[in-house]
Amino acid sequence: MSDPHWGFIVAAYVVAFVVVGGMTVKIALDYRALKLALSKMAGANATRDDVP
Repeated sequence: MSDPHWGFIVAAYVVAFVVVGGMTVKIALDYRALKLALSKMAGANATRDDVP
């Protein structure tokens, strides 16, 4: 723990953790929104298929 660069190493890991965590949250929220939009589109097309 006497390494003078210890703070930079910890800061790099913290920044990496925040970036990867933020990307994971963003992807999960985007997936949820796209899944909802797709289910709405599937529901709208179900009535169109009934018309010959």
